[in-house]
Amino acid sequence: MEKGKIYKPMNSKPYDYEAIFFDVGQGDVSLIRQIETDQSVLIDAKNGQKVCDFLKRHPKLKAIFVTHLDKDHIEGLPEIIGWLRSDREEKIKVFINIQNDDTKIAKKFKRALKAGYNEGVIEIESAFNEKDSIKKIKQIGGEFYILWPPHAELILNNKRNSTSLILRFQKESVKILFGGDAKGGVWKQIDTKLLKANLFKYPHHGGKLKKGKNYWAAEDIISNVAPKYIIVSFGKNNQYGHPSEEFKRAQKRFDKIQFFFTADGTITANIKSKTGEIRCEASRTSPEQLY
Repeated sequence: MEKGKIYKPMNSKPYDYEAIFFDVGQGDVSLIRQIETDQSVLIDAKNGQKVCDFLKRHPKLKAIFVTHLDKDHIEGLPEIIGWLRSDREEKIKVFINIQNDDTKIAKKFKRALKAGYNEGVIEIESAFNEKDSIKKIKQIGGEFYILWPPHAELILNNKRNSTSLILRFQKESVKILFGGDAKGGVWKQIDTKLLKANLFKYPHHGGKLKKGKNYWAAEDIISNVAPKYIIVSFGKNNQYGHPSEEFKRAQKRFDKIQFFFTADGTITANIKSKTGEIRCEASRTSPEQLY
């Protein structure tokens, strides 16, 4: 090897995607970025400032998925939409469902959404399935599949967690499953073949999921998803006691799975979609300082 040159194996290929799970305390912010195009998709946002700081360096946001209207999943979205309104020419799509929206933050979010829509910055699309069909959405070179909820569930059940979006991103050999805040009674109703994933954003911050015989517990969900990596978002010393004892028991059982927690810092999953290789790391460095 010549002096001063760095050796790279012939079969070495760079990561082509990254999934970032922001450390925002007790709440959710996830983002998938296609590295070559710098295009990204956002899933929920508690902390608008952290996301805006990142997007100022990587402004090609293409879409936002809103899993449900709980405060810890949407609190940052009004600020993000405000940033889009002030510094955006291309429309982005917001995938969202109608839910019980009588909370203060939900009303604030809908006002921001309406302003962005009226100004032509935002396109709004539904995020549910019709009957037995699975909605597929092409974005950032891959495909997003909506696994839950069906439209009928939105009409018959106005509970936000029960109609929380369950979303799967797929690109070649990589599948990433986002569980939102879906409780144990939801998961049993989904075709288990659709749940398989390499990387699993665990639902409801590691909280208790089983509430009866028709509910899945943590062990049931993890067994059916069969991931190599599990991400759990929660804040240290939170008032809800997350992660739950149910989750902790499952974690001990599945000792071959690698678990990562946003309480330890923002988590970045570097992805090679062709081979399915994923490398996860947690960092206390803020995302805007990493790039």
